[in-house]
Amino acid sequence: MILNRYTSKRFAERGATALIIVVFSILLLMTISVSFMRLVVQDQQNTNDDELSRGAYDSALAGVEDGKRVLQACIGGTGVPATTACAAIAANQCNTVHADKILSAGDSSVNTDEVMIQNSTGTTGGFDQAYSCVEIERNTPDYEGTISNDSSTVIPLQTTSPFTQVTISWFKNPGPGTSYSLNTSPAPSLPTYAKWAPANKVRPPLIRAQLIQFNSSSFKVADFDQSADSGTLYFYPSSLGATTASFASDARQSKSNNLLVPVKCTTAIGTQYICSVTVNLPLPVGATTPSQRQAYLRLTSLYGDTDFTVSPVGTELQDVEPAIDSTGRAADVYRRVRSRVQLQSPAETELFPRATVDITHDFCKDFGVTDTRFIASPSGCNFNKP
Repeated sequence: MILNRYTSKRFAERGATALIIVVFSILLLMTISVSFMRLVVQDQQNTNDDELSRGAYDSALAGVEDGKRVLQACIGGTGVPATTACAAIAANQCNTVHADKILSAGDSSVNTDEVMIQNSTGTTGGFDQAYSCVEIERNTPDYEGTISNDSSTVIPLQTTSPFTQVTISWFKNPGPGTSYSLNTSPAPSLPTYAKWAPANKVRPPLIRAQLIQFNSSSFKVADFDQSADSGTLYFYPSSLGATTASFASDARQSKSNNLLVPVKCTTAIGTQYICSVTVNLPLPVGATTPSQRQAYLRLTSLYGDTDFTVSPVGTELQDVEPAIDSTGRAADVYRRVRSRVQLQSPAETELFPRATVDITHDFCKDFGVTDTRFIASPSGCNFNKP
């Protein structure tokens, strides 16, 4: 039998092609399998890392809470002796909690061991949480906070040394790409809440700053009628405003109608807060030096929420908003947390009233008074009407 050599060649080529297809298919399946396994391993690793990171963060927060107990003992005089707690803070060492002996009466100031929060073991190894370092700063350069719209906060201006100025900064810079709206008129006005910030633009709120101060050695209630012991300024965000002001220039105590104080605001890159103003404080009534000053600053945000800082110029705040620095650990992952805390009094709401009159509907005041009697309104007064 005679075979066609061309037909035999085609059969051979078909066999080689099928073999190549099979080889490449196997390689493709292997590549997909290896890639899938790699994704699974990476996802598992990321999950473990996230879990450890969260555990380390929680451990650091536990250190912050124990740091609060040390502060409470030092400033508030509760728990262990205040002298022991204050000495532990003043040492500025990582073993603050051990030195304070809040964990155990038999603890030692030379104990530098980490504080174990949780320990567990298993077939895959141990997982433990602890915090290794807690440091506390009673003196801080500023007071940091957040005010919601139409709300207030009171900051005690308690410092380590006398001061005559405070710097108020507000509204954190959102960063590049943000469209701002700042007043450019030399005579600013107050629009409605809905028209304060134009559509698709960001505008810092207006800040009302109120100073309450008195002579720490002696004072009379009547002193608060004097301009030196109280003052209110309305800081209006503007691109043409000033960077300084004075509580002595409170326009409410004069015939001037210029209640708004334009403050220069800048959106330059690298600026943490858009608006900032340094305010001069007059001496309290009867005081001869700034060291006799006892002062409080009340800030109210109008037309929006804002972050803010208050910094006394040339000194630091003492026991107003201490900072606690805590380092937590979970297995071999570490997280470091720095928190600002405040020592709150149960009677704080009584010491710092937020409003004189707070109403929802009309305030009904319809009556008459003579030398001898009180005359009620003959038509009555419906205070339930909106």
